[in-house]
Amino acid sequence: MIKHDKYWLDGNDAVIIIVDGVLYKVNQSLLSRQSPQFFDICCRTPKLDLHLMRGLFRDNTLVDGKPSFVIKTEIGVSKADFDSLIARLHESPLESDAPFLYWLRLYIVSAPSKCDFKEIHHAAMNSFRDQVLYRPLEIGFDDWELLKRASLVAGETSDFKLRNALSKALYYSYTIHPDISFEEKGVDSTNLNIASGETLEDSLKSVQISGSEAALSERLMTLVSDHFSPILFQPPGALHMECTDVYAGLWMERAVQPAFDGDGMANPFATLRRLRELDWKREVDAGSGDRTEPCNECLQQKKIEWAEEAETIWRLMDDWVGNGN
Repeated sequence: MIKHDKYWLDGNDAVIIIVDGVLYKVNQSLLSRQSPQFFDICCRTPKLDLHLMRGLFRDNTLVDGKPSFVIKTEIGVSKADFDSLIARLHESPLESDAPFLYWLRLYIVSAPSKCDFKEIHHAAMNSFRDQVLYRPLEIGFDDWELLKRASLVAGETSDFKLRNALSKALYYSYTIHPDISFEEKGVDSTNLNIASGETLEDSLKSVQISGSEAALSERLMTLVSDHFSPILFQPPGALHMECTDVYAGLWMERAVQPAFDGDGMANPFATLRRLRELDWKREVDAGSGDRTEPCNECLQQKKIEWAEEAETIWRLMDDWVGNGN
């Protein structure tokens, strides 16, 4: 066991919390005030002698008799989860412009079935809910494990729109990750029981998606590609002919070829996000009179259209994954 390199805080009511073999010293009153049931529901007394633990630290900063608790394994809280919770409690208010996955992790760790911090849980949900329902270009699809856990947490609620949206996000995330095998291994990824002595991350890394999940993911991947490929191969029109010529001249180099090289056909949200962020300048012969880049009006219009195309695909995915909203 090791002390946390940051959350080792002084205070008259400090307690030791142990998560994944890492020791936190934090304020008991702050935890209890935000989650009155935290210590009763989420924690147990460690099966070890704190006097022996003193030997781990040469500076003897672990004080004899300091109350200590271990987060129960069955709660399914990792060090990264607890870090995000403690950071929220001790450091900064919730920021409206924080990344999607930041909110998602806070939403998970603060859930009633986890550490049960109701105020943080509702604030986190309210912060990412509109993103996952309506704005797919703002969704972080990079961490399918986190999306799986968030989907399970949402499944404990009656918020059907959020449940369906997170389900879509999870299946889409499956389709873009090379480490996901669509071959049935006989293990259902909805079974997230964690073996004794195994961390949450270790357990999740060993999960294989089930046959039904694989079939749905393959169907989704095909439908997404079939819808998006014709759009990607067609250079867009702009408000002005000169600006249309700029896009047409750069489209194969800037849009189509990178999509081929990076599996962008099957990952329209990453492709559309990239198109919105591209520099659409080109070199032209001096004196030709050709535009070197789209005008600002056309550039902004295309950014709006690409965002709208992402939202269209996101709505279509309700039927493609069987949500039927």
